[in-house]
Amino acid sequence: DRLDAGREKLRLQELKEGPSTQGGTASGSSLTPTGNARYQIVAELGRGGMGIVYKAQDTVLDRVVAYKVLPDTLKENPQALKNFLREAKSAAQLNHPNIVTVYDAGEQDGRYYIAMEYVDGTTLKEILKRRGPIAPGGVMHVLIQLCEALAYAHEKKIVHRDVKTANTMWTREKQAKIMDFGLAKVLEEVRNHTTLVSGTPYYMSPEQTLGKNIDHRTDIYSLGVTVFELCTGRLPFMEGNIPYHHVHTPPPDPTSV
Repeated sequence: DRLDAGREKLRLQELKEGPSTQGGTASGSSLTPTGNARYQIVAELGRGGMGIVYKAQDTVLDRVVAYKVLPDTLKENPQALKNFLREAKSAAQLNHPNIVTVYDAGEQDGRYYIAMEYVDGTTLKEILKRRGPIAPGGVMHVLIQLCEALAYAHEKKIVHRDVKTANTMWTREKQAKIMDFGLAKVLEEVRNHTTLVSGTPYYMSPEQTLGKNIDHRTDIYSLGVTVFELCTGRLPFMEGNIPYHHVHTPPPDPTSV
């Protein structure tokens, strides 16, 4: 049937040949082991606006984790740091098969980190770069899982704020997993404190773009943008004033792009 065909289309045979790219583009870089620290760095997995992600060994619980080191600017904003620890605590309460589990957060070697489930897979963003648009059945298979994850988080009053293909992992077991719950809000506060300009908000809801109070509906809007991208291989707005377009311009017909 169409769903099985879509799943087959979405299957990533190449995952069997390469390492995870949790949270970014894979890299062969690594750090010097951190002595007697709990988390021993194994390899760098990726870099992005929310920090650097490493594959690491948890020496206390003897397991492999994804170890995200947050930007140094976090230390310069005590309120953002406090909020980060609060958001990490909230994210750690989320226990769902379609959400990357948060294990721990704190400070090691003078840098703040968040330790989470290591996902053997790649991001939906990377899949699109390699393979182009996904078949409708495959998109539906992914969408159902993302909806279940967000519904679960929203029931617990937790809003992601940054749903996008680059924040969604696809595992060898054909399972979608959303990562980085809560981090978007903290990084936004850090940027505002240091007057840094954030990235172009390709996925932001109109109310988020305008700086208004948001709720779970902002995630639903971003999910819609994500589905558009999965179906077409591109974002609805890619040129001009992106925030303006999200507020005022109707999105293009997916069949026309």
